[in-house]
Amino acid sequence: MLRIRLLNARPLLIVLLAFSAISVALGQARRVIAAPTGLGGSAPSAVVSDAGYLALAYFDEFRLQMVDLGLHPLGEPIVIEGPRPFAKIRHNELLAVEEGFLLVSEDQVYAVLARPLDHSGRPTGLVEDLEAHSPFGARAAHHRSGSTVVTYGSIFPNPFAWVRPVTDDGVPRDVWRRIAPKRISGLANLLIGDVLQVPVAPIGQAFFSAWIDQSSGLYVRDIDRNGVPFGASVQVVPVDECPHHVAVASLGLEELIVFSSGCGARSLSLTKRFAEQEQVADPTPLDLLAPADRFPDASVLTMTATLDRVGVLYEADRNAEDAGWVFYELDSEGTVLDGPIDLEADLGGREVRQAALDVDRRLDRFVVSWVGDGPEGPGLYLALPTDVAR
Repeated sequence: MLRIRLLNARPLLIVLLAFSAISVALGQARRVIAAPTGLGGSAPSAVVSDAGYLALAYFDEFRLQMVDLGLHPLGEPIVIEGPRPFAKIRHNELLAVEEGFLLVSEDQVYAVLARPLDHSGRPTGLVEDLEAHSPFGARAAHHRSGSTVVTYGSIFPNPFAWVRPVTDDGVPRDVWRRIAPKRISGLANLLIGDVLQVPVAPIGQAFFSAWIDQSSGLYVRDIDRNGVPFGASVQVVPVDECPHHVAVASLGLEELIVFSSGCGARSLSLTKRFAEQEQVADPTPLDLLAPADRFPDASVLTMTATLDRVGVLYEADRNAEDAGWVFYELDSEGTVLDGPIDLEADLGGREVRQAALDVDRRLDRFVVSWVGDGPEGPGLYLALPTDVAR
């Protein structure tokens, strides 16, 4: 059994990705300030484009910047007004779709919004309010066949996990459907300080999703390409193991499930399930630990995968007073291949508020984005962590 111990790790944000293993020559870390601005940004995201990468964050308005593969800015930043006055964005997801990009945002006035962008990152249509009910943990996934679904968990008035298919323009194609077949104890998630997440990932010609019911445990279920859940809700771990956060990705025809759990100190575990099967493999503990007395109230765990390498980005306690963001690269079995790479010491980040991780499958490398400070001042940054000279 594989065991990785990362002592005193506080998983406020953990992002995992996997992709095919092609060797990349290491050099000096490449970094760019994609949007110079103040320190108040939130919800960073980045996505691979035809020209390079499109980076985005929210600073009382959306700021986007296209950069080339060498992280050199292409043109001027794009500024897009926020969805409504005084709205604060909790999470952004950028999806590459046929006609450009789809931006899916969750704001703090309990809405999930979708906005189409062209290949340069400029808006091409109206903002679609997807009419979610008290959403938490909204996520989205796009299938290469052209299907896109949005998922979220709700607390009031209907505590369920939900899914809805949308077009590349963000227009709903059908009604919201319940992924969880019964009411979930979403209020318990809120009371213990956890975000109710409902991650989703494509697999084969379909999707699958996961959610945590604090009255019964962690579950996964399949969703067809039209956004209709099918098959059984399969329990991954029971509630007495205190699951807190979950992420999903596909590895061939395997559903990859990573979750944090623990009724005191929390650890990270990995398990797998073949699509449409009614059982999961025994979890492999990765032992990503947090102080037993700390229950972070903004924890997020996300993941994506292609073949056999995994990137992990999380916020860790270096000592009793200092926290920072750390990146690890693992193989598909969880063995450490590279890291730790520190966003501050190695990539130049300072006062990092939020961070995100994406993958460039064409060049076999990870892309980190964050909002905070850095060598060029405060703003939105983009970096290539595996380019760090070790």
